[in-house]
Amino acid sequence: MGEHQGNLFEPQFNRSVKVQSTDHRITSHAGVIMLRDAEHRLGLFDAIAKDVRDPRREDRIRYRIDELIRERVFAMALGCSAQDDVDRLAHDPAFRVAVWNRTGDAVADERLASQPTQSRLIGILTGQAGNLEAVRNGLAQSVQRHVIASGGRRVKQATVDIDSFPIEVHGKQHGAGYNGYYKKTVYHPLVASLSVRGDYDSTHQGNRLGNGFIHA
Repeated sequence: MGEHQGNLFEPQFNRSVKVQSTDHRITSHAGVIMLRDAEHRLGLFDAIAKDVRDPRREDRIRYRIDELIRERVFAMALGCSAQDDVDRLAHDPAFRVAVWNRTGDAVADERLASQPTQSRLIGILTGQAGNLEAVRNGLAQSVQRHVIASGGRRVKQATVDIDSFPIEVHGKQHGAGYNGYYKKTVYHPLVASLSVRGDYDSTHQGNRLGNGFIHA
């Protein structure tokens, strides 16, 4: 049997191995802190949330719109695209700190929003008049701030990239349809994007031209 020294466990087969239990909160997603710092500098989600119409009763709101959007987008950035993934990430300490827009130590002990709450967020953004436009305007404002902060200048020529892309859906969502090229039921928006600094790899502004079902 191994020997115990307080919280330290030393197995007898190899004394160089030390096993210690602590109450430290461990994370697998420390990089999300850098995402939050970049988002904070751009003011991205604050710009979106300030104009979003929230139909919920103010006295019953636990998670604000900017926090719900931040949770969803950061989860996707970490490779967790399914809404069910937020239930797992909701307990990660680094993820909680990055998502919460509140001060104090209490945020480290409170979980984030669940999958059903995230589903309601989608309903708010798509079901309330003007909310999708608020999202688009907020994105455009953040691009403008980024260009100004990075020494943006007027360009003499630019390339507009026009292309479509599939977004697979499950169920009978309005606007979706079967696409023979992808052999899936998808949203298939046609989008025009413009590099606001003149080179393809920099920040892009885009506009949806249509939802057609012809592969572009």
